[in-house]
Amino acid sequence: MKWRNGTQASIDVRPKQEKATDAFTVLKSLAIKPDYQLKAFGSHDTPWHERNTYGFIAGHVISHPRQPLSVCFTQLFRNNGGLYGINQNIATEEGERRVIDGDRLRREFEEALENYLEFYRRHPEFGDSVSVYLQLESIRGVFLKVRTPEGLQRIGPVIDPLLSDGAQNIPLDADVKSILRPLFVKLWDNAGVEYTD
Repeated sequence: MKWRNGTQASIDVRPKQEKATDAFTVLKSLAIKPDYQLKAFGSHDTPWHERNTYGFIAGHVISHPRQPLSVCFTQLFRNNGGLYGINQNIATEEGERRVIDGDRLRREFEEALENYLEFYRRHPEFGDSVSVYLQLESIRGVFLKVRTPEGLQRIGPVIDPLLSDGAQNIPLDADVKSILRPLFVKLWDNAGVEYTD
C-alpha cells in the first residue's frame, strides 16, 4: 500500500497465529483508551482513525512547504490481524540535498515497533511471537545525518535504492533495538560510515 511515491520506511508485522478478526471493533476500543492507542508510524500524535476495506487505519497528514502531503499511517488488517506501517516523512530538504536524520529515523522505528508489539501483547489470541519485515525505499542519493567522533555530519549519498531486513518467531517482549539494528547497520554502511548504537 503506497499513498505516494518517494522516500519512505515501512514495517510489516505478522502474528504467529494469523486469523480472521473484527479488527475494526478491536482498534476502536483501543483508540478511546487513554492508556493505549495504536499509533501511526511517524513522529507525531495520531489525529484520525477510520475504517477502510482492509480493516482499520490510524494515521496523520503533515503539511510540508515543498511536499503538500507527507503521510504516515498504520494499517490493522482484519483478515489476519497483521500490522503494516508506512512513514513517508523520513527525508527533509537541506539546501540542494535530501537528508535522513539517523537519530530520528531510529527513534521513529523503535517507537512504532514497540507500539505494534504492545498491541499483540494485549491480544494473546494472536500467539506469542511475530514475524517482522523492515524496508527503506527510494533512498538512493539521499544523505544520512549521523553523529561521528567529529560531531554531527551529513554522510553519503546512499548508494542502493532499497534496503530491507526481517526476522521470524520474534517474542513479544523482544528488544526492539536488537530487531532493528541489522537494518540500520545496512543503511549506515551504504552511506559509507560505521554504525554505532
